[in-house]
Amino acid sequence: MLDFGLAKIVRVTDDAVDFEAATLANLTDPGTVLGTAAYMSPEQTRGETLDLRSEIFSLGCVLYEAATRTRPFGGQSILSIMHAIAEIDPPPPSKVRPELPARV
Repeated sequence: MLDFGLAKIVRVTDDAVDFEAATLANLTDPGTVLGTAAYMSPEQTRGETLDLRSEIFSLGCVLYEAATRTRPFGGQSILSIMHAIAEIDPPPPSKVRPELPARV
């Protein structure tokens, strides 16, 4: 899975990047909070096992933000953002930006 840049840690040596650095195992185990809260899937906010659907959800958050210029889920803290992701449906993009086609 992509984990938005968390899947692999690379080493920087002098002016080069070691792209062959070992991938860390168990970096995103169930129950572990790691990543940017605004792009986490509901399963990730609940500490459940992740699969490809989490990647699709995160991509959807990025596309929503690209279309509306705002994140689909917000809050005053990481916990409030995670709660919103788990419990609240974001407004349709066309409600945030009325100039967008309703199909978006």
